Amino acid sequence: MFYKSICFNFLCYCLCELIVLPSSQCLPLYNKTADGMDNEKPIQFDIENSIDDLLGEPVKSFKPRQQLVIISFDGFRHDYIGTFNTPNLVEMINRGVYAPDGYYPAFATKTFPTHWTLATGLHEENHGLVDNRFFDPLLNETFTRSKSGSKWFAGEPIWSTCRRQNCSANVLFWPGSASNAKPKNQHQFNLPYNETITLEDRFEYLLNWIENGIDLSMIYFHQPDQAGHEFGAFSEPVRTQVEKIDQMVGDFMHTLRNSSKYSNVNVIITGDHGMANLTNNGTIYLIDYINMTDVAVVSQLGAVASLLPKPGRLETIYNALKSSGNPHFEVYRKKDVPNRFHYKNSHRIMPIVMIAQEGYIIDTAPRTRRKRKVAFHGYDNLLPSMRPIFLAEGPLFKPSYLIEPFHSVNLYSLFCHILKIQPGPNDGSLSSISHILTDTNFLETKQRKKKRRN
Repeated sequence: MFYKSICFNFLCYCLCELIVLPSSQCLPLYNKTADGMDNEKPIQFDIENSIDDLLGEPVKSFKPRQQLVIISFDGFRHDYIGTFNTPNLVEMINRGVYAPDGYYPAFATKTFPTHWTLATGLHEENHGLVDNRFFDPLLNETFTRSKSGSKWFAGEPIWSTCRRQNCSANVLFWPGSASNAKPKNQHQFNLPYNETITLEDRFEYLLNWIENGIDLSMIYFHQPDQAGHEFGAFSEPVRTQVEKIDQMVGDFMHTLRNSSKYSNVNVIITGDHGMANLTNNGTIYLIDYINMTDVAVVSQLGAVASLLPKPGRLETIYNALKSSGNPHFEVYRKKDVPNRFHYKNSHRIMPIVMIAQEGYIIDTAPRTRRKRKVAFHGYDNLLPSMRPIFLAEGPLFKPSYLIEPFHSVNLYSLFCHILKIQPGPNDGSLSSISHILTDTNFLETKQRKKKRRN
């Protein structure tokens, strides 16, 4: 039997085998090879003779564990539930754990850094992704979301933690998952993001992964963030996207609840950050306050800006911004950034950091844009507008259980506990979130075992 595959960087991957789909559901995906040439046709090969050479033996779980499914919807504010019609998410709330006020994402509240915190349990200053775009003075390079080299990504993501402990993991489009942070790991398929793969398809992948016993399954979807940027939080296009997501979640959960796998699967639905509408005249221009010739590099712009001054010009720039009289931003020397942001102990954070007030963004100067975004994120992670959703349903989660906001660095340890694997180094604490679990005595049990060993 022949299966469709996709190729990039001169390597062919059988998509059907990797996501455990029958060939009738195989997607005709295309991508660029390393020399930039487009593949005109999906390459086919004999699955029985080729897949072992390509992937090696499949990862198997040697001890019983619950399956974990993590679904992230970009820019899904916690208060979209209750504002829009989301009966299926409400059913999940009634069946499981729910944070009605959302949770505190990492700061800065941008897509790549917040997702990498969820994956590693590290603050941004420790995992190195401090924005969706930033300058690294040691590498003398700028990170963008298209970069995937391991030099950009510190920490061990949950899928790598899982795989090195005989735990199977499939990850589709999670920001950062296409990095070669663990290049020797043969069982992760790293696909560049592809919006043409619909949400319906992604849920089909999940159902197949669950049916085939994958221990950890993770997917990401770019809505409602995209609609929020273009039309604003709480706009009708956002309503459309949220209610579509709700319907897809409902279909997925209905299928799962009626399957034999339901009693072994724990589902977490979350997001990475919220969204806030810009005010009128909400752009702060650096040229209004400083001489740009004093700046060597503008590393970040938006809700957070960071500047690398030319030698001897730091205090000049800082004092000019500090005395600007503009109440819509705060400026800090790097060492003075408030500790609660965990946003100063990295060489990727520049000597001057500006944080805009909610509803404002920072830019260098007026510029002609094809279409101006009307809503942004990246702001203070404690703001209600920046908090994403968090719902969890499954045998390990308490039913009908409401929780207060918590910090996202704690979720990595939770993921590891559910999968019965040892976490890598991280900044979180399982004890701070363990109350959502049905096995609330596990910490005391571990402590007793530790005492006996001592």
